[in-house]
Amino acid sequence: MEHISSSVRELIGKVCPVLPLGLAVKAEWKEIVGEEMSLLSSLSEIKFGMNDELCIIVEVLNSASILFKCSFPEIKDKIYKITGYAIDKITLIIKQVSSIDREYKDAA
Repeated sequence: MEHISSSVRELIGKVCPVLPLGLAVKAEWKEIVGEEMSLLSSLSEIKFGMNDELCIIVEVLNSASILFKCSFPEIKDKIYKITGYAIDKITLIIKQVSSIDREYKDAA
């Protein structure tokens, strides 16, 4: 996915604040989790949770879920650098799957 210009991101952000965050994270997913882990995982959706948390739901192959959990601190730090959202307000939720669907679901 190509990088999204900041002006387009700002325009979308006025309509739906979680959408530009989802697009920014999706565009950088391979850099966030690393090349090998990007083959074993897929960003499913991003939404706001309770207490203004940023909930990121990630589909991970069953066999890689423990390895993915071990990378949580580094992944959260990289998401923080992209979105500016506080690390303690970022929640990663793993959805174990048997195969990876590469199509991004609407964040709204």
